[in-house]
Amino acid sequence: MHNYKKDSTSHILTSSANLIGACLIIITGLKVSGLESSTVLDKAAASSSVLFLISGTFAYLSMRGNVLATVRRRDVADYAFLGGLFLLVVTVVLISFKVIV
Repeated sequence: MHNYKKDSTSHILTSSANLIGACLIIITGLKVSGLESSTVLDKAAASSSVLFLISGTFAYLSMRGNVLATVRRRDVADYAFLGGLFLLVVTVVLISFKVIV
């Protein structure tokens, strides 16, 4: 079980970095289309990217730290990743179905 957790930390680190890029693409698309002032979707995408940044930072620190701190940092990385992923999915669904326009 310990090896699984260590392996998942490296996956969280790389996935968080990729999803930050996806959030930035969403924010850029909203700004180009002129919808950033009329919706909260760009703020939701920005908040999601901050959660992915926190997740990636704590995933990196958990790979570099001692054993006791690693467990706490890995848990923070997991929860921040799940929060960012949930927020990103909600944002994309709202954009796709044009719920908030």
